[in-house]
This record gives sequence, structure tokens and C-alpha cells, in this order.
Amino acid sequence: MELLSEAFPPKPHWTAQDVPDMTGKVVAVTGYGGIGYYTIKALLDRNAKVYVLGRKESLFDAAVERLASDSPPTTRKPLFIQCDLSSLQSPVKAANELKDKEPKLDALFCNAGVMVPPTGSKTDNGYDLQWQTNVMGHWILATNLLPILLKVSEDSNGVNKARIVHTSSSGHRFAPSKTIDWESLKVKEDGSIGNGLGNWVLYGQSKIGNIIVAEELNRRYGDHLISTSCNPGNLKTDLPRHLKQSFFVRLMGWVEPLVTYPAALGALTQLYLGTAPGVKGGDYGIPWARIGKPRDDAIGEKVGKEVWDWLERECKA
Repeated sequence: MELLSEAFPPKPHWTAQDVPDMTGKVVAVTGYGGIGYYTIKALLDRNAKVYVLGRKESLFDAAVERLASDSPPTTRKPLFIQCDLSSLQSPVKAANELKDKEPKLDALFCNAGVMVPPTGSKTDNGYDLQWQTNVMGHWILATNLLPILLKVSEDSNGVNKARIVHTSSSGHRFAPSKTIDWESLKVKEDGSIGNGLGNWVLYGQSKIGNIIVAEELNRRYGDHLISTSCNPGNLKTDLPRHLKQSFFVRLMGWVEPLVTYPAALGALTQLYLGTAPGVKGGDYGIPWARIGKPRDDAIGEKVGKEVWDWLERECKA
């Protein structure tokens, strides 16, 4: 029932126009395409100071041009910090640059991600590309930004709390039955994956990893910040070429208009978690701007500690 509720959501009761005034707020968003673009646009339109953390400044510049030519246009401009989430060092450098520029950070949207790259795709460090980009990179970034995230609560004597929103997916429900298959997190020298997991399962594993990290952040720092995760919805996106050419995708192409939605709608749930009053640490957002429930094993204390301990060991730059 949860999956059906997420796949076929009702008309949104909360829209980008409901984002509260963000004057004086500093926000960071990873990624500048798809729902990242509409998240950035909504925050700028509500007067936030927005930093965009991404791999290529040329793509950021294209997003800025699009903001200015949109209808209606967005007159405020975001700021760019280079950050490659598939690297162990780049998120540390990006966090340090942001800390040098800002004394506090009101919200961090861990939005960017990789979805089903070619089989065997790995990082320079040998990890599964989806796991390192979607989980490890964001964990490194978030933990290195904790000093300025926690400053929001410190400066307000706990009245206000910074927020971290992790963009997950309904695909987290297709993660391995044992939640995390530890042998699959690194790609073998011959390009094979431990226990032969397919790319869609590996994607699901990275997305359940996002929820696990969000939950564990809330356990450890929930007195001083609000950490949440969300499924933005099944969105109309440009699939990688190798997926577009697949027989299954071509065969099922006629279904897409019935079950997918514009990226602007996809941004609503993470905007809600990142800005709306009443959001609680540990909330799992579902389309559109509603609170739902992830897989039970995504919120367990045991797996949360195991993943956190693994990340602390493996993410040493």
C-alpha cells in the first residue's frame, strides 16, 4: 500500500508558493538539474542565499541562465562550489570552502545522485559508483558541515534547528533483503559485483543507504538539528542512453505518461521537509509533501550504527 500511495499521489496540498520567507537563511543544495533545479529556484524566489554544490561549473552556469529566462524569471543568483560526490576528498574541500564563507548553514539538501549507470561502474577508489556518490559523498559533506549546521541551534538556544534533507527514492524498496550487502559496495578488479547484484538492486541499496544515514544523523544530533529523507516521486527524467536503448524501456515507453510526473512536482517534498513548520527529525517524505513510511529495516538502530561505523572507516580522505 505504501508503494501505491507513493506511485499515485493525490493532488498536492502544499506548493512551492508555500515555502516560507527565507530572508537571512543560508542553504546548500547538491546538484543543479531536475528536482535540484526547482528546489534551487523555489528557495531563491523566497529570498534564501543558495549555494549549489556540483561537479561542473559549466552546467551550473547553464542552470543560472535558465533561472533568468524562466517564466517568471528568478532574479536572485545562486553561488557555486565545486563538489564531486564520487570523490573522498572533494566533499571535504567543498565543506571547508562553505565553512570559510558562512558562519552557519540553515539547510542542506543532499539532492544529487547517480541512477543505474552501466554495469560495473566504479569510482577511482573502487567503490560502486552509486553507493559512493549517493551515500558516501553526502555523508562526508554533511558530517564536515555539522559545525555550521549545529550553530543554528546554538545561536538560537535551541529555538531554531538546521535541516538536512536526504533525497532517497521509492527504489529503496528494491534494496537487498538483508538491507546492505557489504560485499557489493566495492567493485572487484574484474568488474564484477559481490554476490552478483544487478544495477537496479545496487541503486536501491544506495537509496536505502540515504534513509539509514538520515535516521542515524537524527539519532546522534536530533536534539540540535532536523534530519529527514524523502521519495520525490516517479519523475519524467532523461534516462542514460544505455537505458533508453534497452528493450524493456522501449517496450514500456507507452506507460511512462501514466506513472511519471514533472520534476517541479518532485521538488515539493524535499522543499516541504527543508522549510515547512512542523517537520520532525526522522520524517520520511512522500509525494507530494506528505509524510509516509519507508521500509522497516531502513530505520533500525542496528543497521544505522553498522552503516555509520562503515562510513567512518571507509571515508577517510
